[in-house]
Amino acid sequence: MLGLLIGLAYRYRRAQAAKSIQDSNLSLTGDSARVNSATKTLRIAVVVMPLLLLNGLWVTRGQPLLPRFVGAAINLLITAYFVFLLRRAKKANSAR
Repeated sequence: MLGLLIGLAYRYRRAQAAKSIQDSNLSLTGDSARVNSATKTLRIAVVVMPLLLLNGLWVTRGQPLLPRFVGAAINLLITAYFVFLLRRAKKANSAR
């Protein structure tokens, strides 16, 4: 989870920096390619996260329930956020 959090924070900061640079020189072809790439990455993440949840529940079977529930809840929240981002990206892409 810590690695995922660090990776997300790194990508968020990199996206913020790229957005500030992009504001100065806007190019539609690069922007649409980036949106398509982000959509593809989100689709992969939405598939991988439930697989990681199932794997984690299998590995921790027989362990105390509270940590397992907390881990499952965090996984489901992150997955729901990815689905939200994916739907928002699709709406923005179809609005163009």
